[in-house]
Amino acid sequence: MSKLRNPLESVWNEKYRPTTLDEIILPERLKRAFKTYIEEESIPNLMFISPSPGTGKTTVAKILAKELNATMLTINGRLSGGIDTVRNKIEDFSKNCTIDNSMKIVFIDEADGLSPESQRALQGLIEQYVEHVRFIFTANEEFIFTGPLKSRFQKVYFETEEDEYEDMVIGFAEKVFGILEEAEIKFEGKIVFKIIKDSFPDHREAWEILNFIYKSHGEITKSHMMSMKVINIIVEAMNTKDLKQIRDVIKETNNINYNMIYTKLMERVDDLKFDMANAIFSLADWNYKNKFVADKMLNFLGMCADMIQNNDQ
Repeated sequence: MSKLRNPLESVWNEKYRPTTLDEIILPERLKRAFKTYIEEESIPNLMFISPSPGTGKTTVAKILAKELNATMLTINGRLSGGIDTVRNKIEDFSKNCTIDNSMKIVFIDEADGLSPESQRALQGLIEQYVEHVRFIFTANEEFIFTGPLKSRFQKVYFETEEDEYEDMVIGFAEKVFGILEEAEIKFEGKIVFKIIKDSFPDHREAWEILNFIYKSHGEITKSHMMSMKVINIIVEAMNTKDLKQIRDVIKETNNINYNMIYTKLMERVDDLKFDMANAIFSLADWNYKNKFVADKMLNFLGMCADMIQNNDQ
């Protein structure tokens, strides 16, 4: 018996990744800047910065390379951020011009994973091959980089200003509605819109939640929200320092949006029998980490253990 194909798998496997600047959901001011680079057929070294994943940094890098007919070398800075990568892969890629003398782009995703030694080496490479090589970095924070390296980049902040928020959420929702309709997936617009709004600006997280709900129910018509009962259990278990109960209720609950857990616990912070300042700090800190970790359940349990331990001291 053949396995039923999940129409959303093709979305997650990047079938619907934007291929032009017109398709991507970004503030118009950023789109205009990127279009100017394409019109001028030249870019500076660019550092794309956003504390949130899934905001389009990698997509923009790929679009710029395509539109500028550039050859691109892609490196993951967290997995291959050592000096050997700079000396072997990046320098070898940079040293020779292309046959048609077109631009080369060294794209280092998660460049804040580069070692200090690699950063120092890159300073020289950037200057040495400035005639035909450009560098694009993506990063969560810019303070990770040394001053001399950072000064060689134009920094672009993938942040949404207050007056841009509504247009971007609506724009992404309309795009998602269209994709779901094309895939003939039954969905309820209010639920999809709320998932997008709660996940914003992380588009990847929205797709992950939608995909998980579809896998669970065969449609997207059920709320992913955690029930008040579950939140009550977590609050009570934290107050009684019962990590096992917290683990068990999390494991038994489907369609968890961990952003929502942190939000609900912040709303209930007065009910936690912990020092309020410490509780708020922990919730904010671990919620931030939640955006980047692979195992969100483990991250949440780590927060609970940390709060309970600190309250014992």
